[in-house]
Amino acid sequence: SLHKYFNTNNLWIDLQALRKLLDSSGGIVPLPMIKNKKTVDPKDDTSTPVFQLETAMGAAIECFKGATAIVVPRTRFAP
Repeated sequence: SLHKYFNTNNLWIDLQALRKLLDSSGGIVPLPMIKNKKTVDPKDDTSTPVFQLETAMGAAIECFKGATAIVVPRTRFAP
């Protein structure tokens, strides 16, 4: 395969740990903000410049003590 690793975009969260985090942070998960400079029409560099603001849920791993990533064999997924 071309890539040794790939992201399945799955998050598995201990709901008790999530409740504790939400209770201690005013009901939000304190994720870092990502600012992407773009244009309204991405195919036209002369269109109006804008910023896309987003958060990456994968960054939530830093909010939970002891959190980790796991490796799932590629054989577990359909081709």
